[in-house]
Amino acid sequence: LPDPSTPISNDTKMVEANIEFSVMTQEEYEQKLPSLRQEEDEKRQKLAQVFLGKQDIFDDNDGRDSDDDDDDDVMECLMGSALTGENDEIDDNNDDGGDMPAPEPRAFLLLWQALTKWMTPETVHWIVSLQNAINDDGMSQNVTNWTPMVDKSDIGASRCAGVMAMLRLYLAGSMEELNHPPEERRRAENRLTDILRSFDYSRENPKLPVSHWKAMTCILLDMVLIETRPNPCKQVPPSVASVGMTLDEYLYLTRKTVTTFKFE
Repeated sequence: LPDPSTPISNDTKMVEANIEFSVMTQEEYEQKLPSLRQEEDEKRQKLAQVFLGKQDIFDDNDGRDSDDDDDDDVMECLMGSALTGENDEIDDNNDDGGDMPAPEPRAFLLLWQALTKWMTPETVHWIVSLQNAINDDGMSQNVTNWTPMVDKSDIGASRCAGVMAMLRLYLAGSMEELNHPPEERRRAENRLTDILRSFDYSRENPKLPVSHWKAMTCILLDMVLIETRPNPCKQVPPSVASVGMTLDEYLYLTRKTVTTFKFE
């Protein structure tokens, strides 16, 4: 700022500015905080619905097929907190006025994103064919233990092998958590190989922490070992629970993600 004692002359340049400040007391801030949080949660849920393709952003008509009602209800519950961590609280003690770090996404969202980036129409076809091959007694009939490689590039083959290597690291522990007998390991590896061959590896594989890879192994095993998986499933495997996923989230990823996904 110029020295106030400086005389104003014809050469003096002045700039007008209209500056407004909004100031509230600590008490006013605490009173308004619940409404701010509610508005932010509503915005996140709307964005999540659009992100997951559960809301048509080009059509205001809410008419939907009645078969999707249950899935929509599940997604509404799941995505209420999927975009943020469990401790989605504003730090009331942050008085320095700096930008708060973005909350970490929940494990459900990270694993959902990984699966949907990998999946192809061939993945859906393979899962549906597998489900149709299981008769009412829970026995498999005419299940093909081999699928053609969708991504035939060298990079695709390398990334597919990398994912399978990660799954094999935690396969034994995951089978124990899911109560699959040891003699099912060969079938588990064959089925995992089949579903991985149907994936699209044009994008780089997700960089997940070890805990999330353990959870991913459980999720993929539950997808493919239909004959020996618990039905109904009443509890979350320990590796999945350790990353903070709920039973509804686990069931959605293992039982509905592939069959309800819509490709553009």
